[in-house]
Amino acid sequence: MRLKLLPHFVSSSTTTTTSTRNIILTSISKSELDDIYTPFKPVSKGSIIERIQKEYPELIQAIDAVWNNSDNNANANVNINKWFQLGGGAPREVIVQVLGTKIASEPQITWLALEELLIEKEKQSTAKSKSSSSSSATASTKKSISNNNKTSNSNNKYSETYGDFSGHLSYLKDYQVLAIRRGVKEKALKMTYNIDSDKMEKYLFYCIRKSSSSGSGSGSGSSIVPTSILRYDSGGLIKDAIHDAWIRLLKRRTTTRLWNEKCIDAQDRACYVFEQNLKRALLQPPYSYKGIPFQPILALDPGFAAGIKCSLLDSDGNVIKLDTVQFVGNQARKEKGINKLEQLLKEMKQHMISASTPSSSSSSSLKNDDDDITITVALGNGHGSMDCRLLIQEASKQCKIPIDIQLVNEAGASVWSVTEQANEEFPNHPPASIAAISIGRRLQNPLFELVKVPPASLGIGMYQHDLTKKELNEKLDLTCVDAVATVGVDLNTCSLEILKKVPGLSGSNTLVQKIINARPFKRRIDLISSSSKKQKISGLGPKTFENCAGFVRVYGGPEVLDTTNVHPESYELARWLLQQEQFSSWLKVLEQDHRGDNNNNNPDTTDMMQQILQDLPPRDEWDVEWKDTITEAAKIYKVSSERILTVLEQLVDSISNEDPRLKLLDDSNSNENSVSESPSSALSSSTGSIESCKALPPELSNMDQLSNAINKNKEGSNDAPVPIRGIIGTVRNVADFGAFIDIGNENNALLHTSKMGTLNPSSLLIGQQIGIDVLSATSSGNNNRISLGLHGCNYQPSLPRNQVRGSSSSTSSSSGKNKSISNSTKKKATTSKKRSISTKATLRRVYRDYKYPITWPTAEEYDDETDYNLEDPKATDQKDASKWREVNCPKEIEFLLRLRNQRHFGQAESDGTPFTTETMKHKFNWSASTNEAELVLKGEYNDDELSDITRLFLDNMTRVTEIEDKPKFVTMKEFTGKFKVWRETTSTSPSGRHLGHYKALVATIDRSLKEEERKEFVTFQEEISKCYIGLINYAIKHRYSLKRWKTIVNMMIYKEHGNVKIHRLRVIHLYEADLSLLWGVKWREGMHTALKTKSLHQGQYGGLPGRDCTSLTYLEELRFDYSKLTRYPVANFDNDAAACYDRILCAIASLAGRKYGIHKDVIFIHAQTLEEAEFKLKSSLKVSDTSYRHCVKFPIHGTGQGSSNSPTIWCFISSVLFQCHNERASGMLFQSPEGDMIVRFNMVGFVDDSTCITGGNPDDTLQELLKKMQDDAQLWHDLLWCSGGKLELSKCGYHVIHYDFEDSGIPRMKHNPGESITLQNEKGEPISIKSKNIYQTRVNLGHAKAPSDSCNTEFERTLKKAVKIGEAITQCGGTRAESKMLYKAVWKPAVEYILPQSFLSKKQLQKIEKASLPKIYAKCGYNRNTSRAVLAGPIELGGGGFTPLYVTAGTGYVTHFLKNWRTPTEDIGKQLRIVYAWTSYQAGVAYPLLEHPERILDYVNGKVIPGMRAYLDTIDGKIKLNNTYIRSKLRTNDKSIMERVAEMEFTTIQRERINCVRMYLGVMYLSEICNEDGKSLQKGIEDNKHNKTTYTVSLTRPKQQKPNSYSWKFWKKAIRSFTTDDKKLELELGSWTNQHSKSGKWESYQSNIDNNIYHHCSNKEDNHQYWEVYERQGYQLTLINEMELDEFKIRNGTPIQIKSLANGMKYGEMTAFFCLYAGCQFSVCVTVQLIISNSYTRKLFEIIKN
Repeated sequence: MRLKLLPHFVSSSTTTTTSTRNIILTSISKSELDDIYTPFKPVSKGSIIERIQKEYPELIQAIDAVWNNSDNNANANVNINKWFQLGGGAPREVIVQVLGTKIASEPQITWLALEELLIEKEKQSTAKSKSSSSSSATASTKKSISNNNKTSNSNNKYSETYGDFSGHLSYLKDYQVLAIRRGVKEKALKMTYNIDSDKMEKYLFYCIRKSSSSGSGSGSGSSIVPTSILRYDSGGLIKDAIHDAWIRLLKRRTTTRLWNEKCIDAQDRACYVFEQNLKRALLQPPYSYKGIPFQPILALDPGFAAGIKCSLLDSDGNVIKLDTVQFVGNQARKEKGINKLEQLLKEMKQHMISASTPSSSSSSSLKNDDDDITITVALGNGHGSMDCRLLIQEASKQCKIPIDIQLVNEAGASVWSVTEQANEEFPNHPPASIAAISIGRRLQNPLFELVKVPPASLGIGMYQHDLTKKELNEKLDLTCVDAVATVGVDLNTCSLEILKKVPGLSGSNTLVQKIINARPFKRRIDLISSSSKKQKISGLGPKTFENCAGFVRVYGGPEVLDTTNVHPESYELARWLLQQEQFSSWLKVLEQDHRGDNNNNNPDTTDMMQQILQDLPPRDEWDVEWKDTITEAAKIYKVSSERILTVLEQLVDSISNEDPRLKLLDDSNSNENSVSESPSSALSSSTGSIESCKALPPELSNMDQLSNAINKNKEGSNDAPVPIRGIIGTVRNVADFGAFIDIGNENNALLHTSKMGTLNPSSLLIGQQIGIDVLSATSSGNNNRISLGLHGCNYQPSLPRNQVRGSSSSTSSSSGKNKSISNSTKKKATTSKKRSISTKATLRRVYRDYKYPITWPTAEEYDDETDYNLEDPKATDQKDASKWREVNCPKEIEFLLRLRNQRHFGQAESDGTPFTTETMKHKFNWSASTNEAELVLKGEYNDDELSDITRLFLDNMTRVTEIEDKPKFVTMKEFTGKFKVWRETTSTSPSGRHLGHYKALVATIDRSLKEEERKEFVTFQEEISKCYIGLINYAIKHRYSLKRWKTIVNMMIYKEHGNVKIHRLRVIHLYEADLSLLWGVKWREGMHTALKTKSLHQGQYGGLPGRDCTSLTYLEELRFDYSKLTRYPVANFDNDAAACYDRILCAIASLAGRKYGIHKDVIFIHAQTLEEAEFKLKSSLKVSDTSYRHCVKFPIHGTGQGSSNSPTIWCFISSVLFQCHNERASGMLFQSPEGDMIVRFNMVGFVDDSTCITGGNPDDTLQELLKKMQDDAQLWHDLLWCSGGKLELSKCGYHVIHYDFEDSGIPRMKHNPGESITLQNEKGEPISIKSKNIYQTRVNLGHAKAPSDSCNTEFERTLKKAVKIGEAITQCGGTRAESKMLYKAVWKPAVEYILPQSFLSKKQLQKIEKASLPKIYAKCGYNRNTSRAVLAGPIELGGGGFTPLYVTAGTGYVTHFLKNWRTPTEDIGKQLRIVYAWTSYQAGVAYPLLEHPERILDYVNGKVIPGMRAYLDTIDGKIKLNNTYIRSKLRTNDKSIMERVAEMEFTTIQRERINCVRMYLGVMYLSEICNEDGKSLQKGIEDNKHNKTTYTVSLTRPKQQKPNSYSWKFWKKAIRSFTTDDKKLELELGSWTNQHSKSGKWESYQSNIDNNIYHHCSNKEDNHQYWEVYERQGYQLTLINEMELDEFKIRNGTPIQIKSLANGMKYGEMTAFFCLYAGCQFSVCVTVQLIISNSYTRKLFEIIKN
C-alpha cells in the first residue's frame, strides 16, 4: 500500500504532501492508508461517478481542475455557474454528487467523522429520534422471524437480553459485541446506527470552513475544499455536497469501520479469555481423597437410551473393567441396573484392598480395614447425571460401601472418543466406553487428559465458537506447552499427546515417536547418550536436549536428581550443594521415590522432610541466610547467585513433593480476591465459603422442580422468589461477565459479576468449589436460566424482567425508553468503576480480614471502666500465628481500629515526651497563645527547670525577625488558585460537600455559549465563591471553628500488600475541603516567605518547593564521592523515626507556625479544630456511626497524613530540630582543595527519613570518629524525643567509611570498620546498634545504596522489578495500544526512577532491558527481529519510543548536574562544586573534565563525575562550565604530569600507582618538580629524596600514604619521559606566570619591587616561620632583615634558587654558578670570557662546568 501511495507525494514539496507523506511512512494502520489512497482509486464500475463521467466528461474535468489546485488563489474567481452549462446543462444534483464524492474521498473528512463519532457526549436522549451524533449501536429483534420452533427458540434467546437494546458503541462490552455479532449472523437480530445526521453534517461543514479560513485543514496544511466552491451560493452548494457524501458514502464507511474494529478487539478479548480458562482447566490439581492423589476411580458417563457407561480405573489410569448399565424402563430394569452398579462397587473395593496390602507399593495409602475404604466416583455432568447420581447412591446404600461422588465436566469427551488418536490409544474399546475412561482420567490428572480434546469442544471460553480454528489451536498449543512445562512429565510413562507438548519437543511428532519407541530410560542423559543396548536417537541433539531436559523426569533410576526440577547442566552444582552441611539432610529425603507413598511408609523420612520445610527460612532471606555457601559456589562454578538460588528452590520443591498445580492454586488463593484454599477444602473467606454449604438435593436436579421450589415460596404475587442458599457449586467456565457454575443441575448456572461482591472472576479456577445461593430458575422450553449469587453476600433475587420493564405488550417506544441508558449515566458508571478499581489497587480499605494480638479484648469483653495495658503489636511475634487473632466482622473491626487509633495518636503523650507533661501543657497550650509562648517567640523565655535539650529547642523557636505576620484572611486569588490546581480525585469533605462542588466555581465556562450566558455563569461563580470566602474569613475573624470542620474521617490503608496486621495500617485524615484550603494556603505562604529569607535549614528536602527526594539520594552519592576522593573518614547514621505526622504535638506545631509568620488567629483555628475534633472511621461502604475524640484518658495528637499543612508543619519543626542539632553536633566540613568553597552538613532528611552526617579530621582514628558519630546520633534522638517524636533505635543503622592503604599507596575501604555503638533510649536504657559493612545497602526513598562502588544490590532489585512488571504487562491481555500505555505509565516510572541517582553500569542496564523488554516489544506489536535502533527511536520519526535505560540514566546525570551547578548558593550546589574540584584535583590534568570526556581517566575515584563523563563520551557531548577548577600553570610551556601518563602505555593499576605518588607529593605540573631555572628536574624527585623545602604545597591535600618503591619505579618512568638522556628537559620551561605560587610556596623569591631576595625559614623549636631578607651585592647576598610571613606578598616576587656555601655566605643562582675547591671561592659568570693559563686550574674548571 505504501508503494502505491508514495509516487503521488514524491514530486511535490508542499506542506500538504509533506504531512501526508509523513503519515504514510509512519502509519501502522491499514485503514489510514486506505483513506489516503481513496482519492487515487479508479472509479468503480457501475457507480454514479462512472455514469457522470460518461455523460458529463467536461464537467468532471472542470471540477478536477479546480479541486486539484485548491491552493491557487486564482481559483477564487472561478465561475461556478459555468459548470451548470457544461455538457448540455448539468443539473445541480449531478454537481452535488461529484462534489460529495470528492469530499468523501478526502482522508481528513473521514478522520473528522470518525473522531466525532467516538466523542463521548454529555447526554444522549433515550428517544431514538433524538440521539446525539455519537454512534449508538442498537440491536432489535428482526420483525420477519420465522415461526418454526427452532427459529423461535433462537430468537427468544436473543430477545430477552438484546430484544430492545441500545447503547453507545464505546460502552459496549466485548461479550455484548460478540453476542450481537452472532445474533446478526444468525439473522435473529438487526443492528442499526442511530446518528444525528444533521449535527454531523453541520460539524463537517464547520471543519471545512475553518480549514479554509485558517489555511490548514485539520493540520493538513491547506483548505480541504477550494475556497471558490465553498463560497458559492453562500455555502449552499457545499452543504448539499456534504449531505450527499454523508448519506451516500461516509455514514456506512465510518460505522462499518468502527464496528469492525470493535469486533476485532472483542475477538482478541475472547482469545485471551479462552487462553486463561484453558490454562486454569489444564492446571487443575489432581483430585485427592483425604490428601492422597491418584486414587482408583469408578467413572460413570450418564445416559438414558444408551445406558450408563462405566469404567473402572486403577490409580495410574489403566482400565480394569468396562461395562454398561441400563436402567430406563420398568422398575425391574431399574433394580437390575442398581444391582449391576452394586457389583461394580464391590469389584472396585476388592481391587483397592488388594492394592493396599503391605507388599504392594500402590500410590494410595489405605488401611486394611474394609470399613475405611471409600470409593471415588467420577460422574459426568451431562444429560441424566442426576438420575445416575440417585442410582449410584442407592447402590452404595445397599452394599454399604461409602462413595465420594465428584462431578466432572464431560465437555469434549464424546468428541475426542471418536477421533483417530482415541482409536489408536484404545483400539479395542467402543467410543462410548472411551468417553467414560476420559471422564475418570480427567479427575485423576486433568492436564494429561484435556490436552487431547479439540479446543472448541472444551466449553471454557467466551464465544469461542466464533473464533477461527487456527486461533484456537494456536492458543491451545502455547497454553498446553506452558502447562506441561509447569508440571513436568514422566519420560517413561507419559502418552504421545502429552510428550508432544514438552517444550523443545513440541514441534516434531517424528522425534516424539522415536523417543517413545526408545523407552524405557534409566537417566535423563540417556536421551542423547548412546549405549551398547540403545542407539542414539536421531534428531535429538544437545540443543534439543538442553531445551527439554528440565521438563522431563525419570523415576527409579540411578540418578536421584532425575526426579527433581534441576536441569542436568546444574547437576554438579546441585551435588556440591547437597554435600554441604546445612543441606546434607536434603539428600536423604531426595533419595526416596516421591512418586509413590514411600515417604508415608517411612516415618523417619517423613519427619525429616517436615523438619526441613519447617526450618526453611523465607525465600527472600536465602541469599542472606546462606550467603557464604552461595558465594563459595559462585566462585567454584562461575555462576550467578540467582542461578544458585534457583537450584536451591528446585531442590526444595522436590523435597516437599508438592504438585506444582497445588502450589499455583495456593498462590491464587492468597490473592485478596480469592475465595478458596483448594477445590476440595473449606473456603477461608466469609463469602463464598463451602463450610456451611451442601450439595444440591437430587430432587431439585430437574429444571421444573428447581423452578417450582424457588417460586412456590412467594408470599405475594409481586414478591421476588425466595432463594435456596448454601449450595456447593463447581466452576466450569469463567468469562468477563461472570462464571458458569455446575450445581448438579442439568444446566450450568451463571454467577454474574454483579452478584459476586468484591470477588474478581479472574481469580476463580476451573474446577474450584464455591459456595453459592440459587436466586432464580426459569424453564422455558430449551431456554433454561439459573441465576446465582455468592454465598454470604445475601443477595436478593430481582423481580422478573416483565415486572421491571413493563408487560410484554408494551410498545417498543416505551420499552426502548425504559431500556435506554443516558450517556451521562454511563459516564458516571464508568467513572465510578475507575474509582473502584483504583480503590482496590491502592486503597484497600476496611472491611476485610484483619489480625490483631490475641491478648487484646474483643468488643464484647471490653469495659470502658477498665484501664487496659494492650500489648504492642510491634512487639508481638510476627511469625507465630498463635499470637494473632483474625477478625472479619465489620463491627468488631470498627471497634479494634478505634481502639488502635486512640492509642496510636496518643503515643507522644503515653510515652511521656517533655511537652506532654502537665507543667508544660499548662505553659504551652495547643494554640501557643500563653505568656510563656510569647516569651519564647521573643527569645526572652528562661526556665531553670528545663532540661538542657528542651532549653536548646525553645531557644531556637525564637521568631524570625524578618518575617511579619501574614494576612490572615483568604483572598479570592488564593481561593480560585488553590481549587484550580487541586485534583478532583482527592478525597475530602466528610460532610459530602465534595471537592468537585468547589471546582465548579473556578471551572472555565463553555465557550460555545453566548457571551451573555457566559457572563451570567461567571457572575454566579463569583457570587458563590464570595459566600464561601466570607464564611471562611468570618471563622478566622471570630476565631471560631465551624462544626463541620471538626468532623475528621480516618481512612485506613495497607502499608504492604497482603499484610493485614493491625499495626501495619496507615491512617489518612480526610478534612473538609474549605478547611484544607485555609490550612494549605496559609502554611504554604509561610513556607515561601521562610525560603525567601533563608531561615529554613537546607538539610530538609521534604515539603519544600523545588526539592525532591532524588536530590537527597544524589547528595548521598556526592558525599560518598567526596570521601573516596579525599580518603577522609565519614560516618552516616540512618535514623528511623516512628509515626512522623501522627506524633506532632499541636503546641509545638503552633509555636513553629508562629515562628515563621503564620497569623495567630489562623493558628488558633487550627488548634481548636484538632483539639475538639471528632474522628470517625471510613470504609468502602460508609462512615462509621461511632467516633472518638481527644480526652484525658485517650489524648489525641498529630496533624496526621492527609492534612494539607502537615508537610509544612513538619518542615518547620524539623528545620528547628536540624538547627539545634547543628549547634551541638560535630557534623562534617566539606571544602575544596583551594579552600575557597566550604559547606557543613550535620543532618539531611526527606520528611521523616533523615541521616546524621559525621566526619572526622583526616588523621582521626576510627574510635574517635565513632565517638563523634555516637554523640551526634544521641543528640538527634534526644531532640526528636523532646519534640514529641521517637526514634526506633532498633531499626537504625550506620555506615562508617574508613580507609587503609596498600603498600602501593592505593587506598581501600575497610570492609567493616566498627562493630557497634550504644545509644540510650528515652528510658535511659542502652541500645546497641550494629554497623553495616560497606557492601550492605540501606534502602531509603526507593534507593538501595552502599558506600562501596558495587551496585549489585540495586541492579538486582531493579532487574526483579523490571521483569515482574514486564510479565504483568504481557499477561494482562490488553491491546497493543494499552500495552504501550502500560509500558509508559507503569514500567518506565517504576524502573527509571532510581537510574539517575544509582549510576548502574551500561552493561547492567542492558541486562535489565534484555530480561524484561523483548516480551513487551512483542506485546506492543513489534517483531522480535526489529532493529533496536528503530525501537529506541522517537515515535515522531517512526520509532518505537522505547528509550534505552542508559540514555535515561545519562540524561538524568546531566540534569542533576546542571540543576545543582546553577544553584551555587544551595548546600547541594556547593557540595557538587567541591566534589568536581576534588575530581579535577585527583585527575591532575589541565583540561576541563567535561569538555573532553573521551580522554582516559580510569584512575579517578567516584561515580558522579566519571559516570557523567562516560555518558557524554557515548553521545559525543560536552559541557562547558563557568569554572573548571583547574590549577593554573606556573610557567609557560608547563605540562601536566598525568596527561603525559595517560598517553603512555600504562595499565589502569599502574596509572593509579603513579597518581598516588603524585598526590603524595602534592604536585600537578612539571614545573613543581623542576628546579627554578626550568631546565632540569629537582635532584632526588624520582625516589622521594629531593629537598622538601624547595616547594611546599599550600592546598588542602587528600589523605595519602607514602607508596612503596614499586610505585616510585613507575613514577620515575613517567617523569623521565620529559627529559633527554642527559637528564635535561626536552623543552625548557619558560617564564614564570603570575600564578606561580597560588597552589604552593617556593623557598626563595626575588622581589619585583626592591630586587631583594626573600628566603623562607622556620625555627625548629617553636615552628616559627619568617622571611630572611637579603640584599644583592653582585652575586653575593647579604642578610639585611627578618620579616613575618604576611609582610611579604609572594605574588610580588619571582621564585629563585640560592645556595649556602661552606663559609656561610649565600649567593643567588639566578645568573651565576658557584663552586668550592680547597677552601677557595670562584665565581664564574656565564656572560664573561675567562682566560686561565694554569693547566691544572683549567682542568678543574672544565670538571666543574660539566
